[in-house]
Amino acid sequence: MSNTKDKKVEAILDLSDKIAIELLPTAPLALPLPDLTMKQFRIAMFLFTGGPMRMSCIAQMLGVSLATATGIVDRLVEQDIVQRQHDLEDRRVVICHLSPHGREILGQTWQAFRNNTKRILMTVPEDRINLVSETLILLLETSKILKKDISGECIK
Repeated sequence: MSNTKDKKVEAILDLSDKIAIELLPTAPLALPLPDLTMKQFRIAMFLFTGGPMRMSCIAQMLGVSLATATGIVDRLVEQDIVQRQHDLEDRRVVICHLSPHGREILGQTWQAFRNNTKRILMTVPEDRINLVSETLILLLETSKILKKDISGECIK
């Protein structure tokens, strides 16, 4: 990466940090999620956005051992957010999926963040909204390329 591009990327990251700090107080306060650790929340979001997943894939995506992932999922099961079942073809394989309660609260949380983002976007001047859209499309396309480069069979 060129020195100029590196400086621009750092400036964008600094702006991103500032945006996050500014927007944090506007995040919905009454989210329906119970207290979750970041890893628990990540697992719940993996399952919400990607559907059922093998325990081994959850461990891989978190970068932890299978035993550690199992312990984290245990706590999600206790909170009735995740359910586990054995693969019918291979009983050693454990498949995790959101419980009905988990789908409900993650859906409400997703909608709350979506509504908050809409309020923010509605304040963007109309003559600049295409710039936001084009930027997000570029980031999405680039992230799909990176995802393919770093993903194993667990990530779609």
